[in-house]
Amino acid sequence: MKKICAIIPGSLVLLALLAWPSFLEQAELYKDSNNTGKHLINSPPGGVKIELWFNSNQPDNNFKLKATASNKIKKTGSYHVLKVVDGDTIDIFYHGKKERIRLLRIDMPERDEGGYLRAKEASEKFVGGRKIWLEFETPGKIERGVYGRILAYIWVDNMNINVEMVKLGWSRFWTKYGEGKYIKEFREAERKAEKNIRKKYNYSIISQRDISYADIKRYTANIITEKHYPKDILRIIIEEATKKVKVSRGNLAHVVWLYIAYDQNDVNNANWVCRTQFVDQTLDKSMGPGAFGGDEKIGEIDIDWNSGYKARKDYLNSHSVTKDGFLEHLIPIVKKMVGLAEKGIELFSMFKSEKILEDELINRLQKIEPKISSLYDLSDTLPLFIPNGCKDYDQAAQNLFASIRDIFLYYSEAGLKTWPKQNREWLMQNTIKQFYKEIEYIQKIKFDKSKIH
Repeated sequence: MKKICAIIPGSLVLLALLAWPSFLEQAELYKDSNNTGKHLINSPPGGVKIELWFNSNQPDNNFKLKATASNKIKKTGSYHVLKVVDGDTIDIFYHGKKERIRLLRIDMPERDEGGYLRAKEASEKFVGGRKIWLEFETPGKIERGVYGRILAYIWVDNMNINVEMVKLGWSRFWTKYGEGKYIKEFREAERKAEKNIRKKYNYSIISQRDISYADIKRYTANIITEKHYPKDILRIIIEEATKKVKVSRGNLAHVVWLYIAYDQNDVNNANWVCRTQFVDQTLDKSMGPGAFGGDEKIGEIDIDWNSGYKARKDYLNSHSVTKDGFLEHLIPIVKKMVGLAEKGIELFSMFKSEKILEDELINRLQKIEPKISSLYDLSDTLPLFIPNGCKDYDQAAQNLFASIRDIFLYYSEAGLKTWPKQNREWLMQNTIKQFYKEIEYIQKIKFDKSKIH
């Protein structure tokens, strides 16, 4: 770092600034809100910072010029943040168009995961509606992730937001795709976060059941906590949650079972990070539950850690799709199939009004039918597990696709052999009615699309 301090006449300030053309390219001049006579020129983080002090009572309007320059960090900017999508994803206005940015080396909670809203609010606090600078892993080289998002570090003033999110405990240092250039800063941020997390941690009891029998009070609860918490934090949560569930129904429980998950998908697929069992020591053993088979014990609580959690999670993820990925795959198919169906319906209408003969109707429908079959097969290539919030839309789309296939089935080679002319026309008319009902229904549930994004 190089610091410069000088007193120069006001008339020479402009010439002085011209000495740093790379600085002027992105600098902004604004007056201090306290009216101290201090004018600041705000530059990109890691670039040049200029403070100009002047006294208007002095005849030559002298300025005091302080400059700090550093060229170690290569950033581009500044760019206006249009939207905070979630904790680690934002939309910005980038070179004349909207671009989605994925923050490097962090992985914050998704929509169905514990802490999602708080993580998103944390990002909004730092970057929402503000101007930011981008830094790429390799200077000058834009890299994109699997969903086409630009991968970058985000800077506000002199703060690396990626590192800051780890320091605040919203993410672990995520090294799935490498450690990157800020490994030292991220490791230090993790150490600070773990100290803070011990003082304050988050979890939610998302469901609870009373499965008591006779006079034996037995409660069970599903809990979602934040995925960056290590085991020592989970142990604290287990003790506290057990105490809460134990007294939650008015009567002290003799037995409490907890099932700990990192997100709703874990709960839906019964892929628990761990399960626990508390048994009151005063309970007659003949009335208590059977052997639990846990890995460790904290007081009266047995903990059974799921050693296969990560492998099952990876399997589920490989057979799942994100909400964005689901929509990007399915919606274009819906649009194309609906367009082809409308062409088929138009041809049938022309036939019924005697504008074309049945032979022409058959010929033209059969030319369209292979495209329908191809799109239908393409819709079936989605992974096995559909994300939450998309299931209604997926079912509506599949029902719509079935009606569209039927429109072309009646006049296919197989259909001509199966149904006589009168039956074909009756079936076609009823299927067209059903098609429009399906269209109306899928439009009603499109609100899910806005939730997903």
